[in-house]
Amino acid sequence: MSFEKNESFTDVTFSPSPNLRSDVLREKTKASHDFEDLCEMVSSAYHMYARIEQALSPYNSRQNKTNNAYEPPSINFLKEVAGRAPRNLPPEVYDGIILAAHNFCVKNAGRKNLPLVHPITHHSIQFPHGTFKIVGADMEEWLEKRPHAAWKPMSVHKIIMQGVEIPVYIENLRDNPGYHHMILRPKASKTGVPNLTIWEALFWKAKYPYLIEHVDSNSNPRHAGVLPNTGRNG
Repeated sequence: MSFEKNESFTDVTFSPSPNLRSDVLREKTKASHDFEDLCEMVSSAYHMYARIEQALSPYNSRQNKTNNAYEPPSINFLKEVAGRAPRNLPPEVYDGIILAAHNFCVKNAGRKNLPLVHPITHHSIQFPHGTFKIVGADMEEWLEKRPHAAWKPMSVHKIIMQGVEIPVYIENLRDNPGYHHMILRPKASKTGVPNLTIWEALFWKAKYPYLIEHVDSNSNPRHAGVLPNTGRNG
């Protein structure tokens, strides 16, 4: 299935509230409906963001110690610190995070750093416009493959993603009013720790290259019993 390309994005550096948040499922016949491939994508996105975040903090610190006007990092600098684009992520994700990080620095002029990276606060994958599609699915076929059968949903849609072989399904979607940005992530427990077997999707109607300030939990990692694994002193 082809994916529509559109270069018209809404430029934001903050993280706006989603228009929809819903659980997603996978067929029970597909390796016990696991999400291993998506977990690997989360890991790739996490490490890419971590390299950028950990490079920008000292960069901004050096810039702020000079008497000269703030000079934002170049696109080439950000690509160098991010490393090669992960093979299991759509190219739009790599380009999007680079552009969003650059815009973040331009807008804040070194006065603000990116959210500190940690698995509790960063455990998701972002799919910008052109990398996913929501299409109607056959109800009877879905009921045969559904991982649970507590009740019959009113409707079922299939989410097809670029670079992902096995789609995910969303039930009881009343309509499809044109969602253009999606985040997939494991649902977090009460302590903020993600559950790798239960996933959810967040949707936005606007088109974003990447929501660089998005965090998946407001839980403080220290309060969850885990110190930030960043290589820095706590």
